[in-house]
Amino acid sequence: PAVMAALDVLVLASTFGEGFPNVLGEAMACGVPCVTTGVGDAAVVVGDLGVVVEKGDPAGLARGVEELLALDAVARSDLAGRCRKRIADRYSLASIARRYEDLYETGS
Repeated sequence: PAVMAALDVLVLASTFGEGFPNVLGEAMACGVPCVTTGVGDAAVVVGDLGVVVEKGDPAGLARGVEELLALDAVARSDLAGRCRKRIADRYSLASIARRYEDLYETGS
């Protein structure tokens, strides 16, 4: 966590094979915004709190990094908090357990 939290931005440049990219959730849980290719569930994990580009678009990845690094300190702090909250709300063990309970109880 200390190393992840020390990052300014995390970049995931996958071109295939990402089901649920844990590294995005780990970074966001540490308050680190992400730039990622839209492979697998990467865009779902990041939502509107990072930058998602097409796979194979290194220039898009670079623009995404520049965009996030250009945020002022207040905007970066706000984004960090929203990243942490998104992961806690959607992907914490308690959240996932609740969703499974709902599925088992209601069938949907």
